[in-house]
Amino acid sequence: MLAEIAGQDQYAAELPLLHEMVNLLVDLQRQWSDRVEELLALGLPDWRAPGLGAAIADVVDRTRDEITAEDRVTLANFVRGLPGRFDELTACGFQDSLVHGDFHPGDFRSDGRALTLLDWGDSGIGHPLLDQPAFLSAIPNDAAGAARAHWLQQWSEAIPDSDPARASILLAPVAAARQAVVYRSFLDNIEPSEHPYHRADPAKWLKRTAALGLK
Repeated sequence: MLAEIAGQDQYAAELPLLHEMVNLLVDLQRQWSDRVEELLALGLPDWRAPGLGAAIADVVDRTRDEITAEDRVTLANFVRGLPGRFDELTACGFQDSLVHGDFHPGDFRSDGRALTLLDWGDSGIGHPLLDQPAFLSAIPNDAAGAARAHWLQQWSEAIPDSDPARASILLAPVAAARQAVVYRSFLDNIEPSEHPYHRADPAKWLKRTAALGLK
């Protein structure tokens, strides 16, 4: 049990507060970027290139009968290209760090003074921008562009020689595929009576991966 955290859930947060949320996450990830061994010792899932690539290949194979033939071809090409994509990501100048795993405004509480990020149950270790796509998809379209630009600016200032814009593009389908991995693991570990609520989620996220992988 956690202590009570004062305030309200921030599902409807507006742009200034959305920027504060991004700042909080980026600051946390900077602090943990040289402490990966500590995270591994705590038992966090390893979403760095080798492990995540293997997990994505596995969920694509296990879900193949639930996706279209066209998406199967796209995803097979995507999986084959993952080593090269991860090499390009490395060249963008980031260190792996703490990933929240379910980063969206509703996982924040605020009383107008303090801002607290909750729900770390899906956290892991990987590229820090893995958290970006889910957050941007959870906020209004008219705020997403400004939030993304602010996010990239924060990382450009934190790592002057990095290329967060390129990393963001490369990671978009990887982040979607990671969601399929998470839901597949979830289905593997819950009771059968709960399966109807999430059975379609791996295929849904792989369909999104296929669409993004064409870019």
